[in-house]
Amino acid sequence: MSRSDHLTVWLGDVAVATVQPSSGDRILLRYSDAALDTWTINQPVLSCALLLGTGTLDAVPFIDGLLPEGDTRRSANSSTGSTAIRWRSSTNQN
Repeated sequence: MSRSDHLTVWLGDVAVATVQPSSGDRILLRYSDAALDTWTINQPVLSCALLLGTGTLDAVPFIDGLLPEGDTRRSANSSTGSTAIRWRSSTNQN
């Protein structure tokens, strides 16, 4: 299985966005065409902080809110090798 440089975010059966690491400790989110076709611009589809739009958004707070904290995060990172957890664990040891 090959590693990807992005993750797809699903809401029900709609692939609504992709997230990917960027320079430094940034994680960027971009909504999909399917999301733009399904919901109204400026609607909070995933989060009140990530209003639906055509640009790229800072997804760090959103991703951090999905991941476990502290020892659980570090343990998950080391045991699963999860890309999303590794993205954040390398810079944020909460």
